Amino acid sequence: MPRFTALPCITFVSLLMAGCTSLSNVPPGTALDTAINEYGTPTQRCNNVKPELVNWSTQPMGYYAWTAEVDEQNIILSIQQMLSDEGFRQLDQHDWSASMIACWYGPPAVDEFARWKGVTYRTWSYRYKQGGAFNSLMYMYFNEKGQLVHHHPGPDPRDINDGIFRGMD
Repeated sequence: MPRFTALPCITFVSLLMAGCTSLSNVPPGTALDTAINEYGTPTQRCNNVKPELVNWSTQPMGYYAWTAEVDEQNIILSIQQMLSDEGFRQLDQHDWSASMIACWYGPPAVDEFARWKGVTYRTWSYRYKQGGAFNSLMYMYFNEKGQLVHHHPGPDPRDINDGIFRGMD
């Protein structure tokens, strides 16, 4: 009968977990090419702003998006996970256009028209983990000029177990 030892299992699990890093672990001062080699091609690059914004997103089905601020020498100045309570608090800091939201948060999971307070708005929804745990959507409402007028979180309909959304994921 084979003898079980814990050391090979612990070593295997440790090696497996070492490969599970996120872009949040990329330190400032890292060359953008290094991050691209490690994590793949970015979802989008917004080079019409300074510093340049580079975004890796898991939308429409995932819950994470990392955005790096990159200088003219292609060095990462900062990087942050935008689809989080902390990331969405930035929406309260100043006025946002749809184009700047796209640069910072990446493409939305859902792009549709929805009503809020009796008015139909273009609405973008981003999947994220509210409180770091709960599958949610952040709904963003834009006026006809493309300016953000309201945002709020809500449950991700994919997780509502009423039979309507079964089989969508």
